[in-house]
Amino acid sequence: MGIDWEKHGFLECNTDLLLRIDYSDYQISKSKLKHFKRRQHLNYCIKESMLDEFWEDVLSPLLSKKYDVKPVHSFSEINYLKEKFPKNIKQFSLYCNDEIHAGITIFESEYVVKSQYGATTEYGKSIRALDLLFIHLIKYFEEQGKLFFDMGTVMDSSFENNINTGLLNQKKELGCKECLFKTYRKIL
Repeated sequence: MGIDWEKHGFLECNTDLLLRIDYSDYQISKSKLKHFKRRQHLNYCIKESMLDEFWEDVLSPLLSKKYDVKPVHSFSEINYLKEKFPKNIKQFSLYCNDEIHAGITIFESEYVVKSQYGATTEYGKSIRALDLLFIHLIKYFEEQGKLFFDMGTVMDSSFENNINTGLLNQKKELGCKECLFKTYRKIL
């Protein structure tokens, strides 16, 4: 039973559908795991990397080409944040033959990991690089003792019902469950 926010002078202003893994109860779909195992023969490696390579070679070109937008954080902003919080902001990238093909930016706290940016090149897309990277990170942070892996929202006004169903399905197949997040503002 929740708090009656309106009774306390607040008005609901937004509801988001978030997806997260609760490490105490999750399961990655069999099809995702099958594709993960099939790709083990590829010459790829996953490692913590620098933000600039991912921002310049993967994320910014993808967002510009596909959506004609820029990342929410400019490179200088995200780099500033990483310098201020080096233990909390990390970049993990997937490489094939020393060339970057996918990356995920992670915001980490004591018990929660949040993936903020995930992007892939065309080649990365063909080998399901984001799935490989997500599965690797899900398992890695579970071993680190995290309680939750937050994969963010699937809300997108360009889709019917404002939900990107493809992204919703991808995150569910990775083991996420839906969680409604409501924001309120004080009525003056």
